[in-house]
Amino acid sequence: MHTEELLQFVISIAEEFKAVDLKTLHITEKCSFTDYFVIMTGTSTTHIQSIAEEITLRCKKAGHRPTDVEGMSKGEWTLIDFGDVVVHIFSAEKREFYNLEEIWKQIEAPDLDRELAVGQQVAER
Repeated sequence: MHTEELLQFVISIAEEFKAVDLKTLHITEKCSFTDYFVIMTGTSTTHIQSIAEEITLRCKKAGHRPTDVEGMSKGEWTLIDFGDVVVHIFSAEKREFYNLEEIWKQIEAPDLDRELAVGQQVAER
């Protein structure tokens, strides 16, 4: 399953399980460890756990195992890491507190041309 297919698959499961305020952040240019964050809110601990379990189970069945799952038992913030797609399922309180959308919006993409030029200047010395 390609990255965009996995992304759509995760989104469809989240929508089916009535995740609230679903957002996708395309952060390829800002981040080296993933391409997308999928951020959503669950309405209760049970709801958060149900969404997380279903995403994990269905993705495994589709041949895409997460490399890591964190926070499943607490049900306040569950993170499911598929490499190119990282899923965050929050309680309303934790989502507001961590505010990932705003943090990632403020991070500027690295200027790779500038970094390469600086690196080349250093190497020439």
